[in-house]
Amino acid sequence: MSCRRGLAMSITEWLDIFGPIVIAAVVGGAGCSLVGYYLSNLRLPFMGVCLSHAAMAGAVFASLLEVSIWPVAFACSVAVAFLVGYVAEHMEVELNVSMGILFSFIMGLAFLGIGLAEGPKTEVLGLIWGSVLLVSRRHVIWTAAATVLACIFAVLFGKELKAVLFSRAVAASSGIREGLVYYMLLLVSGLVITVNLESVGGLMLFSLLVAPPAAACRVSRGYRTSLVLSVFFGAVASLGGLGISWVLDTPTGASIVVVSSAIFALSALGARLWRP
Repeated sequence: MSCRRGLAMSITEWLDIFGPIVIAAVVGGAGCSLVGYYLSNLRLPFMGVCLSHAAMAGAVFASLLEVSIWPVAFACSVAVAFLVGYVAEHMEVELNVSMGILFSFIMGLAFLGIGLAEGPKTEVLGLIWGSVLLVSRRHVIWTAAATVLACIFAVLFGKELKAVLFSRAVAASSGIREGLVYYMLLLVSGLVITVNLESVGGLMLFSLLVAPPAAACRVSRGYRTSLVLSVFFGAVASLGGLGISWVLDTPTGASIVVVSSAIFALSALGARLWRP
């Protein structure tokens, strides 16, 4: 769905209509890139795909069963995150292999649910592509709350997270309860991804989880600087995608993905040109 609307409206009307949309996009992009920074630097970028599609599958079946969507989506996302960690640690299965198996299973469930849905499939298909233009004020509040929670977690457990990013084994030997921090990160990641499912879409979320953090790490090696840049790039990608959608009348979710990818390309080019 595109972002273009009639221009004949007052500033108050514009803010009333588009204010929540802009807030949801910017705050959601920042939140996704924040948790994406940790997942990427833990060498778990594919975890974002698993979490987003688990949330999507849960939402599809919740819609099919006519129950509340978001609790089921969040529960599925967190369950898959914990299952991946458990399988990797206790069943001697390589992490990426376990995520790949679960991802294919989740995708099968999601499309099975879509196929079983009767009547128009607009609502469930919207979970795949997302539409930030249709978010409600309540959804904006949930998105902002999830991002704030992720920021609080990053601040309170900053030292522990930095140690875990360096090495889980070293963190454990230093007395840090790295397992607790690791699973808390997965829990927060599942929450942020779930609340952004409706606005960005299950197939589009991966770009915001990976591209802005990767761009930040290309232009900065410091932990704090790259983390802040990751959040900033995520917000810019969402806002830029909205702007392109408005000007060119293109799908908003796809526009956000294109901008986030462009930010990474520019950062990689800039880092290469300015490398001493």
